[in-house]
Amino acid sequence: MRRARRILHERAVAGQNVSDARSELLKQFTYSLDELAALPPLWTLFVIGHFTEETLLDLLDHPWQHVRKWAVFFLVDRGHPGPAAVAELTRLARDDPSPKVRLALASALQRLKLDRRWGLAGALSARADDVDDLHLPLMIWYGIEPLVVHDRHAALRLGMHAKIPLVRRYIARRALDVETPDPLEVVHAISRIRNDSVRHDFVVGMLDALAERGAMEDPPTWAVLYRDELSTSKHSALRSAAARLATLFGDQEAIAQMRAVVLDRDRPLDERRVALRALLDVGDGVSVSLLHDLVRGSSDLRAESIRALARYNDAETPKVLLDLYADLSVAERQAALGILATRLAFAESFLSAVEKG
Repeated sequence: MRRARRILHERAVAGQNVSDARSELLKQFTYSLDELAALPPLWTLFVIGHFTEETLLDLLDHPWQHVRKWAVFFLVDRGHPGPAAVAELTRLARDDPSPKVRLALASALQRLKLDRRWGLAGALSARADDVDDLHLPLMIWYGIEPLVVHDRHAALRLGMHAKIPLVRRYIARRALDVETPDPLEVVHAISRIRNDSVRHDFVVGMLDALAERGAMEDPPTWAVLYRDELSTSKHSALRSAAARLATLFGDQEAIAQMRAVVLDRDRPLDERRVALRALLDVGDGVSVSLLHDLVRGSSDLRAESIRALARYNDAETPKVLLDLYADLSVAERQAALGILATRLAFAESFLSAVEKG
């Protein structure tokens, strides 16, 4: 079948008459009782140039999902679909029950001109039933990503109405993933959102983009939004993420709150670890004395605290590490040796301890 398809394709391209083969292929496709058996004649009809945009649009309503899926592929393979075709693809994204068809639509999204993607992108990202799909959220995002660069305001508006958390989070992150990020527009978007789960995804997206940049000036409307709405939300994950973002913006109350979380041994370990990392992203978020206390105290955050000591040239650090060295785990000892080797004074203290046994 593949060789026959190739030969027919070559003859059609060369301008030879393939009408008899076309008629037979149409018969095979039209009267097939098996969905998968109908695909080879469908593929061959496409390569010999049988389908027009109009006939492919008719196939979008075919009862078999694989035929609808291939009709989507064929529409974008022919070139840039026109407005009517894009409207039909958008309708299909909104109404089709098949994830396979929606995956084809997400793939087709990347082939459309940017100014024609918005409707299809909105319809695909509004399908809450695709949240847990292994492929669709990322495929949809790949088609949306250039739109964030093309029109950030419209992309944020799309993200506000998206039902897929990954898409919401990545839109907020990409909006700030530029050389000189300006968080104000994203903060304005968060202030207009009433759903705390959506707000959480936007805040986490902001953190993803800004955390590695360290402390920065807060946008003009952030302080009021954080104080009056985010910090008092009933959504615990939103409160935590917003507090971490507030520390990046230099909010001293949020920084104090993060320190309290780090020191509270009754808090879940993951929450304490996240708080410590948030404080480390701020220049003065963690003092060397706090890190020393964490190293001396519970072993839960000891490894992270030891590694963080590399930031400080404090004369007390070698003594803290060497006094506890015998009680450290293998991973903690490796981290401690790494710190002791970072500065001459640290190394001298270590060698002196080795000599004394």
